[in-house]
Amino acid sequence: MKKIIKSIFEKIGYEIRKTVFIPGERMGIDPFNDISYFLRGNPTPLFFDVGGNEGQTVLQMLKKFPNATIHSFEPGSETFQTLQNNIRSFKAVRAWNLGIGAECKLQRFNENAFSSMSSFLPSTVETWGDIKKRSEVNVQTLDLFCRDNNICNIDLLKIDTQGYEYEVLLGAKRLLLEKNIKLIYLEVIFSGMYKNLPLFSSILSLLEQYKYSPVAFYDQHHKHPERILHWCDILFVHQQIKL
Repeated sequence: MKKIIKSIFEKIGYEIRKTVFIPGERMGIDPFNDISYFLRGNPTPLFFDVGGNEGQTVLQMLKKFPNATIHSFEPGSETFQTLQNNIRSFKAVRAWNLGIGAECKLQRFNENAFSSMSSFLPSTVETWGDIKKRSEVNVQTLDLFCRDNNICNIDLLKIDTQGYEYEVLLGAKRLLLEKNIKLIYLEVIFSGMYKNLPLFSSILSLLEQYKYSPVAFYDQHHKHPERILHWCDILFVHQQIKL
């Protein structure tokens, strides 16, 4: 049957060939497939999930990397309880009721009725949901957290903190300088959803300074009716780490 179909298409000028998927050649479709390409040969990676929310990303990580160790950070008190409940059965996942930023301090956190919209930054009319609670939460740097917990290397640093990604990176200066983070997967917001939102160029410049290259854009959302990029996720890999 295959030969008959092939001959029919050849008669009208088309050639049918079987394509072989080669890992690493088609990037930008599934972020965790791309992450697995860069982490091939590492069955027990260490992941940081900064902005853990209710554990959605933890479950994605474990689906692709069932033997991963994961530290998930969520500053919102109610959302943290949901996160804890959702990851309770996974022994290699640890949830921390902490904010991660550029310095260690108490900082006001704006908890939105839609927990995925909660942020340390004040919201604007471009966000949705109402702020139901403002509370002072502990913020720690990644450098200090890793020092206190004897963590030397991070295979994947995921950051989804609703506009606070730049601050998280500033608090990882030592880790970045010493090339101790292999992959960085973060959300970038291009519109004015929050006040004092850092520009994408600032994040890109910072990561270029530490020798990271972008791999691909994922989960792109566009504003309507303008049809311009609203936000998306981006994967970066360190240039000097042997892959």
